[in-house]
Formats: sequence, C-alpha cells, structure tokens
Amino acid sequence: METRKSTPRSVSWDEVYYSDILTDEQRKRIEARVELISTLIKLRNEQGVTQKELAEKTGMTQSTIAKLEGLVNTPRIDTLNELLDPLGYKLGIIPK
Repeated sequence: METRKSTPRSVSWDEVYYSDILTDEQRKRIEARVELISTLIKLRNEQGVTQKELAEKTGMTQSTIAKLEGLVNTPRIDTLNELLDPLGYKLGIIPK
C-alpha cells in the first residue's frame, strides 16, 4: 500500500496575525517594524530615490535594501540611520 504525502496548505498572513500563534507583544513588535519600514519607503519614494540610488548613497547593495523593505531582514538601528541620512532624516524618540 502506497502512502501519500500531504501537501501543507498555505496560510495567509491574516490567519497568522489574528490567531493565537502570536502574542500581543509579538504583534506590537511586528506593527512597529512595519510602520518604521513603511515610513522609510514613503520617504524614499517621495524624494524619487530608487533602491539602487539609495544603495549607492549608503554603500549597501540594492538587494539588501529590498530585503529590509520587504521585511525579510530586520535592520539594526545604525543601518536605519545610514538609510535615513541621505534622505535628510534621522531616528528619534517621540511620545506616544
């Protein structure tokens, strides 16, 4: 008798995010990361700067910036500052 391997079903991000898989603290961290990267992308786009151009200005590769913007990699604070500097911005702490 032949056994068949079952193919795992795809799970949407919403299913993961709103399930019991993530804690509230994990959700907060994800939201903060998404907000930060979204702001970086918005600033870059508003100035008409491509990922490649930003890479040239920072000495990073375009693929590194794409991975950060795609939330594949989590940037360090110094990396964020390196990306924001050529756009005329810096990280700051603001009240809630």
